[in-house]
Amino acid sequence: MLFTDIEGSTVLLRRLRSRWGEALSAHRSIVRAAVTACGGDEMGTEGDSFFVVFASAHEAVRAAVTAQRELQGHPWPQDQRCGYGSPPASRPRPANRSGRPGWPDARTPVGRH
Repeated sequence: MLFTDIEGSTVLLRRLRSRWGEALSAHRSIVRAAVTACGGDEMGTEGDSFFVVFASAHEAVRAAVTAQRELQGHPWPQDQRCGYGSPPASRPRPANRSGRPGWPDARTPVGRH
């Protein structure tokens, strides 16, 4: 399983106001493309979060890393950036609930059960 949400989305929503939908749409397209490419099945979305299942933990981690790389490379306008430093506004926080280790990135919270 993979759960994501946008880090700092409340601050970003307040800053973007009517343009929030544009940023959220780009985020969703990028995450969905990564999920599809890695064989995931989207079980649901709520707000800016995703709930996705995969056949293996490896595929879930691969999808999370793929999404983060694509989000980082997306040409976000400066005011659509948030968080520490200047990561993209749509940096998801994945939670891998598979019991297997996640990837070594201290800035990415990963939960394992």
